[in-house]
Amino acid sequence: MIKIHFERGVVYLSKEIPDTAEKSALVLEDRSMEEILDLLLQYQENRLDLTAYLIHPHPEELFSFAHNNIEFIRASGGVIENENGELLFIFRRNKWDLPKGKIEPGEETEAACLRELEEECGLRQLQILHLLTRTYHTYRLKNKLVLKETTWFKVKHTGQEQAVPQTEEDISEVAWFKPTELEHVYRNTFPSIQEVLNLFNN
Repeated sequence: MIKIHFERGVVYLSKEIPDTAEKSALVLEDRSMEEILDLLLQYQENRLDLTAYLIHPHPEELFSFAHNNIEFIRASGGVIENENGELLFIFRRNKWDLPKGKIEPGEETEAACLRELEEECGLRQLQILHLLTRTYHTYRLKNKLVLKETTWFKVKHTGQEQAVPQTEEDISEVAWFKPTELEHVYRNTFPSIQEVLNLFNN
């Protein structure tokens, strides 16, 4: 099952309706790939606040079709933990976020993660521990719909240098938070970031 975050909702591409599906969820079956792509576009355009399941025998084919017909960006980022057990967040465009960025052509995912974390936060002594997850979300860029795949890693910081926000990327603040201090982050972040944090904490 593939989960795609929209501004106010979620679409799942799935072979079947899972037992955990919300009763209020929209379920669509026996749709062509073109119809499903149109639905995804409408979903983002109308900013629908609901959960939808698009049922198809081969959901990976649906995703591949959407991938090939919508501008697709691959990104890499990390949940950085220091030796005090604190997690690092950036504050960008009035939202708490995790550092991440676009993977350059020919660049390995892990290398992109470390480069973006250094650029956005000014940290160098970083070590990737393991893969956490991949998330998918959409947004508008110059009146075009973009589908972004972000690969997330758990990263350890062992240095003493101070984090510095990359202001040219609209990052106004970089801050470390203890796990017990994350409530206000959850209240002002994106659903995809909440998903990553939930996986990290479990």
